[in-house]
Amino acid sequence: MKDYIDDDFQRVLMTNKLNDFDSLWTLALEPVDTPNTDRGGNSEVAQLSLFDAVDGPQEFFIKRQVNHLSRSLAAPFGEPTFRRELRNILLYQRREIPALEAVFYAERKTSQGLQAIIITRALNDYRPLSDLLSDWSSYDAAQKLKLLRTCGHLIGRLHSKRIAHRCCYPKHVFINLDLQPAARFIDLENARFSLMPISDAINDLDAFIRRAQVFSDSDIEQLIAAYLDSYRLGLTPYGLKRRLAARKRRKAQRKKLSL
Repeated sequence: MKDYIDDDFQRVLMTNKLNDFDSLWTLALEPVDTPNTDRGGNSEVAQLSLFDAVDGPQEFFIKRQVNHLSRSLAAPFGEPTFRRELRNILLYQRREIPALEAVFYAERKTSQGLQAIIITRALNDYRPLSDLLSDWSSYDAAQKLKLLRTCGHLIGRLHSKRIAHRCCYPKHVFINLDLQPAARFIDLENARFSLMPISDAINDLDAFIRRAQVFSDSDIEQLIAAYLDSYRLGLTPYGLKRRLAARKRRKAQRKKLSL
């Protein structure tokens, strides 16, 4: 895959003397989380603070990995998971689905293995929905409705473009109701074109609602109404709620049988 770099970010890199792969790869930064070694390689993320004379201080996230590969029919021998993430970020951008923004991607083969770097803009003006939900009981009805409608519209827009997120959790939806867009998706690595629109939509919505936990039945109805405003899906609000309830029962039954 060709290297990807945003024009403005290229200027920032040159200003900070970070305009080649080696300088970014060897940059000493403290990981913000435990490195991911699930795929036999290593993948980690760190914050990157840079200064530019035009735009001033800027914040990014830099993710670096080696031999952290995913395999598919299109890439049977494996490809960096960041390569797939970049493809999905650019796909969301083309389909006008609000999400995080990539500013840099590059990869190279070395004697140690396949190395890849992806850099995205930090969403400092946004908060994860999961953080907001921890204060859910303190919000009044109008605030709750605005958040529910914002999330419903975002997920509905995603599915109207025939894309499934496949990791549609509150921690992967970033919110700022004072901005446009008011909500953005992150963690797009597992996204894919939806071959089964209803099934994929039910899966995403179920994952979102199940991990929200604090939503009442009334909250879920408001979320569904906003979702169907953006994407009809061929179901009524009652029909969609019934499908979600049926999936919940099936999951509970499978869990019971596995015990």
